[in-house]
Amino acid sequence: MKKETTAMTEQTNIPEFLQDVPAVQAVKAEIVDMENLSKRLESATTYIRKEVGNVAKSFCRIGFKLWEVKENKLYIGQGYKNISEYGEKVLGFRKSSTANYISVCERFSVRKGDKPTAQLMDNFSNFSYGQLSLMLSLPEDKVNEITPEATCKEIREIKKAERGGDDQEAADAPGVKINPPIVVFERQLTQDNLPIVIKLLRENVGREMYIAVEDIGE
Repeated sequence: MKKETTAMTEQTNIPEFLQDVPAVQAVKAEIVDMENLSKRLESATTYIRKEVGNVAKSFCRIGFKLWEVKENKLYIGQGYKNISEYGEKVLGFRKSSTANYISVCERFSVRKGDKPTAQLMDNFSNFSYGQLSLMLSLPEDKVNEITPEATCKEIREIKKAERGGDDQEAADAPGVKINPPIVVFERQLTQDNLPIVIKLLRENVGREMYIAVEDIGE
């Protein structure tokens, strides 16, 4: 017990003779609570990053199945004109979403001969779907310069520099509707709201998402 008190004294720079003062005890308890919250946040952050990676992998697997439907014209079996109509009427996907599923799979999955597979290449396994979808239009040399730590904003800047223009090209294209990113803000990430965040990630595959958590201390 003495060792723990000494450690706390050094950490908070509180003189030894003030350790038993009620107000000081309250401050110490608050510091411990903040440290516990910080550790739990680190654990939650690790979990979310893993799940974000799983979203990208799921996206690749879905894209592969859609690619198979398209490649083998399976949609004809139920009277659909093309893969886009099948995706919209059966799965509820927008035309652009169906195209993105397939494109990410074709561009970033392990190749088997001249065909894509349901598995992301190792060097892209730690990227999120949002990152991969933004990287679709970039040349190979630029893609290879991007790391999983790059933000979507940074990737947009790379695209902008590559084009020599702004990022309005896609938004201005006729008939193309760009979905705005989903923004989730929580004061703290807790065991109660973590499942909600994960549910949002899983239900919005194909949408860009930002998760903001208020800083709760060092």
